[in-house]
Amino acid sequence: MRICFVGHAFHKLSRSHIFFLDILKALGSVEEYYHSPDDPRDPADDIVAAIAAKRFDRYIFWQTEYIASELLCATEFGRMILIPMFDAASHYDETWWQRFQMHRFIAFSRAMHETLQCAGLDSSYFQYFPEPAAEPITFAEPEGAFFWERRPMERTNASQVRAQCRALGLTKLHVHAAPDRPHHRIAQSARLAQMKDGAVPVSVSGWFDDRAALDACASTFRFYFAPRTQEGIGATFLEAMARGQIVLAPDAPTMNEYIGHLSSGILYDPDAPLSLPILSKSDLDRISTGAFQRVRLGHERWLKDRERLNSIILDDRRRWSYSDSAASFGNLLRREAHERALRRSVD
Repeated sequence: MRICFVGHAFHKLSRSHIFFLDILKALGSVEEYYHSPDDPRDPADDIVAAIAAKRFDRYIFWQTEYIASELLCATEFGRMILIPMFDAASHYDETWWQRFQMHRFIAFSRAMHETLQCAGLDSSYFQYFPEPAAEPITFAEPEGAFFWERRPMERTNASQVRAQCRALGLTKLHVHAAPDRPHHRIAQSARLAQMKDGAVPVSVSGWFDDRAALDACASTFRFYFAPRTQEGIGATFLEAMARGQIVLAPDAPTMNEYIGHLSSGILYDPDAPLSLPILSKSDLDRISTGAFQRVRLGHERWLKDRERLNSIILDDRRRWSYSDSAASFGNLLRREAHERALRRSVD
């Protein structure tokens, strides 16, 4: 089977999509294309033309639904599989999504899945969990925190995180200064240079060419701050939980779909980030253990669910049931969406 995979260019660096590419490569030969909608110097026209000129058995669009939209008029196309991410696609309304009525979706966010079902679309929900460590690790900095500042110009930034560290009584913050948008580096560096002294000392690292070096740096600290206000899957905070780190994250998708507040992590109100609980050492030990166990059990479920994912990619017509409660009202949501569309057409 020949598979066309169209992904977000950032993931070539972060490699957060590798688990899914490995699944595709086990099913057939994969031709990869990458594009970033954030780069105005790189229009998608060339990729659209290259894909339209070839024929594949499967077309997979990973966070590139805007490219899939450009290919809808290619009449010889087969059924597409779109994998939108909540952080990048939550702004699309129901009408926009309904152009993909004849195609299929895979959602790694419950909120994204329910949005797609409300639009009357064929969506299948999965939760991905990475393989956990053999056992929770021992932290060299048990009162320190790690934060990857990906969006320094947004409110989830190093200044906010340092204030949260102070509120929690933490003694050190390490900021990984590797922004998503390279043009933010100069301003980011200047601001971080002013933060190195103070009640919570700040250390800084830049981009690591070796992913293992980044993981080694992050795993030094017991506390891990989620890097963004919203996520698509959130591979980095899941990997932190898999090490037994205590993740602090905004109470928003996908973090609040994976983290149980005060049982496997700490969720805070993005509008009141300093309203944090007072926790004892036993509370922190319990949360750390809970994070590790959450990923361990989730990873076991993910492995069991792989056959369903393979079936959807292969489009082998098999019917599947699964335990997620969203499935129980999927048909109702689709019927309601269909009825709304009929009413609009009558009006």
